[in-house]
Amino acid sequence: MNKKLLIITTSVKSFSYILKDQPAYLNKYFLVCVGSSESELIKKYAIKLGVKYFPIPMYRKINLFSDIRSIYHLSLALLKFRPDIIHSYTPKAGLVCAISGYLCRIPIRIHTFTGLIFPYKKPFMQFILAIIDSLICKLSTHIIAEGQGVKRLLLENNITNTPLHIIGNGNIAGVDTHYFNPENFIQSKQIDKIRRTFNINENSITFIFAGRINKDKGIIELLNAYTKNHNENINLIIIGEFETKEFELKVLKKIENSTNKIWVEGWKDDIRPYLFISDCFILPSYREGFPNVVLQAGAMMLPSIVTNVPGSNEIINNNYNGWICNSRNSGELGYCINRVASMSKSELVKIGNRARKNVERKYEKTIYQKQLVEFYNQIQTK
Repeated sequence: MNKKLLIITTSVKSFSYILKDQPAYLNKYFLVCVGSSESELIKKYAIKLGVKYFPIPMYRKINLFSDIRSIYHLSLALLKFRPDIIHSYTPKAGLVCAISGYLCRIPIRIHTFTGLIFPYKKPFMQFILAIIDSLICKLSTHIIAEGQGVKRLLLENNITNTPLHIIGNGNIAGVDTHYFNPENFIQSKQIDKIRRTFNINENSITFIFAGRINKDKGIIELLNAYTKNHNENINLIIIGEFETKEFELKVLKKIENSTNKIWVEGWKDDIRPYLFISDCFILPSYREGFPNVVLQAGAMMLPSIVTNVPGSNEIINNNYNGWICNSRNSGELGYCINRVASMSKSELVKIGNRARKNVERKYEKTIYQKQLVEFYNQIQTK
């Protein structure tokens, strides 16, 4: 009989947009159950994949009452399902899972750090969040770092002395290079429609950002750098949801005061058509874990401009499949934008080809999934 595996994330979006069909693949080797907040969404996701599920109410921010309630609900689920392995992703799920799993004596308790928040916070919150991460490590039996940069930060800040694992070359899911493939859109009428919407001609250079729109993603630096470029032949597309209304108003006001071509498109379930019409991806973050969107852009044959932060600087090799600049530095970012804007389409295609080959070789989803199963099997035999 297959061992039981319970996978927990704070938000269903982590399942739907990052892990995707990974639980279904793992269900071939384990009896898989998924758990998350948003009961109707996790139910819909689990039924689609053919796996079991538990709704676990979790609140992303620190809230003692809410967190105790989450631990209680997850403990009940653990006592009912009796998994052999629990695997958590995202900070709040990690804390709830570590405590509940320890109390319920689950034999194998895994947490994956997909990025660290505390190094970038003010001293008091840095102290609190570091204690929480240390507690997660202490109560877990195995810790996975999403990439080398996350691993280095965990060790440098003395969060744990537990051996740290990295699956494959990093990331938590890999990329489906058949799905993220520009060849799927060569004859697409949808592409012509999008180009007309943005009034983008084939000779212009189009930059694109996709992700959560907040200060930490470097959006202000991006707009500062981009609006200083007076090249009329460049475009910028911003895709994603604003995390606060206040920040949305700030960004939109900055765009309104600019004469540059900038479009803010909101959340898109499928960003592939927008990547296809673009020439270069930009992710000017202050911090990352191992950004899926840079891998997805690479699979769509886009070079990327990224900042020198963990994850991003592991995917991009400067001047090979993209460019790296320092975070919070609109001057350096502007230099990279100007450099790309001055390149020919054939040069960008050449670098984009390298970006796709890098993803195919190191981050293909099917390879990652096999490596994850191997990891689960190895830790069970020890």
